[in-house]
Amino acid sequence: MWWEKVAIPICNRHYTEKQRQKDAIDAAIMENIHGESSAIIHSKETGDPINSIERFFAHARATTVVQKYGRLYTMQIIRWLASMLYELSHQGAYELRIQALLGLHEPFTIFLNDDLYLRSRKTWSIYPC
Repeated sequence: MWWEKVAIPICNRHYTEKQRQKDAIDAAIMENIHGESSAIIHSKETGDPINSIERFFAHARATTVVQKYGRLYTMQIIRWLASMLYELSHQGAYELRIQALLGLHEPFTIFLNDDLYLRSRKTWSIYPC
């Protein structure tokens, strides 16, 4: 159900026709090179079988787009929540002098970055490296 409700709309929005055509050509090339000597036993998120290299590569490219933008949209929600936490804790700590709220927002400031930063990240930690 996730693939139908989330992944397909992401692909429709972000997986351009030009990129799909390029990926289809690459997948066809891989099928021509390895198709006779390889066996694929895999399935899509929907449970449908993937039994050719061409279908495998095509689906893998679509999955890459879904992962990238699915992460971004999730991080945008987290950014919104982090900004609310930041505003509330900052106001509570510095204006209302509630000592327990002092510094509460600090671990979440990494999530306040812009979309370009959020889209470029594959892993997340609130602890600096």
